[in-house]
Parts: sequence; C-alpha cells; structure tokens
Amino acid sequence: MTDTVYHPTTPELAAWRKGLAPDTHRAFEEFSRSVFAGGALPEKTKQLIAVAAAHITQCPYCITGHTRLASRKGASPQEIMEAVWVAAEMRAGGAYAHSTLALHALDGPPSAAHRHGVDGAAEQDDDSHVDEGRADTEAVVTVSSAVMQVSDLNRSVSYYREVFLCRVAVREPKSALLLTPGGFQIYMYAKGGLSARPAVGRVGVKSLIWAAENETELQRIAARLRTYDVATDTQTVNGVTFVDACDPDGTRVIVAYPSPAQLPRELIAPRFRG
Repeated sequence: MTDTVYHPTTPELAAWRKGLAPDTHRAFEEFSRSVFAGGALPEKTKQLIAVAAAHITQCPYCITGHTRLASRKGASPQEIMEAVWVAAEMRAGGAYAHSTLALHALDGPPSAAHRHGVDGAAEQDDDSHVDEGRADTEAVVTVSSAVMQVSDLNRSVSYYREVFLCRVAVREPKSALLLTPGGFQIYMYAKGGLSARPAVGRVGVKSLIWAAENETELQRIAARLRTYDVATDTQTVNGVTFVDACDPDGTRVIVAYPSPAQLPRELIAPRFRG
C-alpha cells in the first residue's frame, strides 16, 4: 500500500462523509453551487479565482478539481498558469508586507550615529536630516495639484476666482478644475448634507498630487511608494498615468506623469470627483 498524506477520495469515503452530517453537507453543496454560478463574474472567472485561491491554501484536491472546472468553463492553460502566478505573487507579497513586523521588533531603524558606527557622537539637531547634494532628489518632482471637498461648489469657485484670480479650466455639475495664475491645479468637488460649519475632516484639502518630470522618474517614485504601501496602484486616464498610494498616516498621495504643464488636463478623472 502506498504511504501518502493525500489519499484518493473513494465513493465509499464520500458517502460516509456525507452520512455523518447530511444536513450540513447538503447546505455546503448548495452554497458551493450558488458561489460558482455565473453572476457579475462569469463562471470561468470564478473558477480561475478558485485556482489561485487553491494554490494559496495549498489544497491538492481543490487545485485538481478547480483546474479541471476552469478548463471546462473555457479557461486556457495560459490563463490557468497566470492565475497560479497571481497566487505565487500574493504568497510572496504577504511575506514582504509583514516584514514590517520584524523590523518593528528590532525597535525601528538604527540612529544615524549607529549607522555610521560612531560611538559617543555628539547629539545632532533636526537639521541633520536635511539631504544635501542628492542628485536624485533635485528638481525631480513638484507639487502640481490639490483635491478639495467643499460644501458649496459655486461659492468656493467664486471665492478662489476672486481672491486668488484662479480661472475655471473644466466645470462639471458637481466638480470643477481651477488653475492658479502660476499653473497650480485645484480639483474641487461638492457633497451635500454638510452644515454651515462642517465638522473637522469633512471639507478641505484631501490630497496632494505630485508631478514627475518623466516616466522613468515616475516608476522610481512608484517603487519607493511601494516600500511603504504594497497597495500602491497605477492607472492611466486620458494619457496621464497616476500612481496612487497612502503615506504612513493613511493620507492619500498621488504622483502623475505627464505634468499639467506638459499635458493640460481636459477632463476630471473619476478619482477626483469624490
């Protein structure tokens, strides 16, 4: 007899398993049929998700069964293998993301004196952290835009036009894009239900948008953002590529290329409409 951890499922074993808890078994089968039925996601897509999930849970029975079902639903071998690679990336990404726990256990990054091997070094003030002469940080990015939620769009547009001489570049029913005389952009959107004196956090600047000088620099910045936020996302809308991430406090950070100076915006992307 072959000694194996994963024994084949025989008809006898299947019948015994079902008979031990028939009501629960029946409910589980109905649940499974409902989950894998076509809906917002087609059956093939659901089976490809199951293939990826099975490789993460590492259930050999699920891997075999859902791979065959995905194939029957029309998935190609290439699609199935790509789903497996998604699973591999997620497993590896989990280890990478959780490395912060190990680093926190080490009481955080070493001090500047410790990094340079200096014992008994004189205490340095906050200015010691200013980077001087770093070629890779000089004139690479500029703050180009801000996103604001306001309680009354018409009132806010009039205010910024009158006070700061902004001009309206794009106007939509519930949002607007204003340009300052220097070319700085203000994306503004309104949401109803706000009082005359709104609570803190309800209105105001929502995020800063940075502009990279070129695509190579955009990718470099995106790589640095991913070291802090593994959920960093990249999307291209109307010829502009946006890298969307969060800083350590959860504040939204966006970097775009081309800059507004290189490619003037002609519409308000959905992410700036609230």
